Amino acid sequence: MPDALLSTLADLRPWPLAALARALACDESTIRAQLAELQTRGIVPLEETAAGWQIRPALDLLDAAWLARACSAAAVQVLTITDSTNSALARQSPRANGDAILAEYQSAGRGRRGRTWQSPFAGQIILSMSWHYPEPHDTAALSIALGIAAAEALRAADYPVQLKWPNDLYLHGRKLGGILLETALNSSGAHTIAGIGINLLPPPHPGQPVASLSECGTIARNPLTAALINRWRESFARHPADRPALPARWHALDTYADRAVCLHRAHDTLCGTNRGIDEQGRLLLETADGISAYSEGETRLRPQLLSPSTQEQP
Repeated sequence: MPDALLSTLADLRPWPLAALARALACDESTIRAQLAELQTRGIVPLEETAAGWQIRPALDLLDAAWLARACSAAAVQVLTITDSTNSALARQSPRANGDAILAEYQSAGRGRRGRTWQSPFAGQIILSMSWHYPEPHDTAALSIALGIAAAEALRAADYPVQLKWPNDLYLHGRKLGGILLETALNSSGAHTIAGIGINLLPPPHPGQPVASLSECGTIARNPLTAALINRWRESFARHPADRPALPARWHALDTYADRAVCLHRAHDTLCGTNRGIDEQGRLLLETADGISAYSEGETRLRPQLLSPSTQEQP
């Protein structure tokens, strides 16, 4: 991905080909090839106009000054381009509880189990936030709590979002977004960075059934982002004290609540009835042998009644 070219175009003004070549110290044929790559991948809403090449996002860009005022409890930084907001936040030191980084585009977004997370320019909410807990066990079920907080923030804005264990957001039966939690342990406790990606617009070439908030109508991107930041800060601050309430809150949002499911693990598959989660955030699966708890990181959830050809991707 030609990140230097994308950074130049991110000012949203038209750039003649010759001006881009001078700015990036490249020949015009190289710039044209990079522009073609951007257009082919569909990641950037790029057009060639009479005045030059220009990014024309469908949604408002993030307003750093407005977000700082609306989310004043800690620092909020808005990047145009980064490799990953989780990585960008991890590189900052020191970090205060609730410090947040957002980006219009990330070139190396990550999901669970090393999967990539595709992010079209200005087409998602891409957010990472840091928090420190004095005891490592305080982070148990944290990703569950943050998933609930994100879903509740979106539902308060009239988006009928649900959750799929362990940390996926669903809309209309399709994946809308996901959460990645990364924790470093040392003598002072657990240093956690949580990242979330939420589709505002349909991503190009998704490779799986996905949803976007644009299906529900217009999107007020900055107010919605502020609501998510503030809800996440509240959820971080109240964890783990609020952990006993998580099972009931999760059940109200669980897209597969009390339904027949299959749990695919590395070496076997278990089928039964989804009975929600326990206070540790573990999936409760009821089979003929009773109800057992299964930990995040080992399992994937699938509707038992879907055929393999129609099962959604993780």
